[in-house]
Amino acid sequence: MNRSLTTFGSLLLATALAAPVVAQPGPGRGPGPAAMIEAMDTDGDGRLSPAEFEPPRRGRGAELRDQADSDGDGRVSRAEHDAMQAERAQRMAERADARFEAMDGNGDGYITDEEMQEQAFERLDADDDGYLTAEEFATMRENRPGKPGKSRRPE
Repeated sequence: MNRSLTTFGSLLLATALAAPVVAQPGPGRGPGPAAMIEAMDTDGDGRLSPAEFEPPRRGRGAELRDQADSDGDGRVSRAEHDAMQAERAQRMAERADARFEAMDGNGDGYITDEEMQEQAFERLDADDDGYLTAEEFATMRENRPGKPGKSRRPE
């Protein structure tokens, strides 16, 4: 099966499991897994059969499905899926190009160690005074990607 189609299906399933349903919300994240299963579990066996499972009707998964379904027929065709993936790839390429341009300080088409050092220094120098302080390093450590509770992508 095509990797993109599998990824799209996985995203829809993951979003469905995280979608809000009629249940008590968890701490700032909506209902927990047990509450979501309980809300859909019509036969009370603690498990969801395919007949009981409901795909997302709202939230990120539904938004992605609606975006992909360009003809509005309620189904995502291969052509619609491929078009959505092509748009996504184009946006990613544009962001990558912008990041490269920002890093290539002198515009010569190369990123040198000096340019990387300058960019890193500028990101850390929060008050733009030309010096790095312990507080600026602490802020960097607090906001680093991969730290629990921090997103790798800017919101």
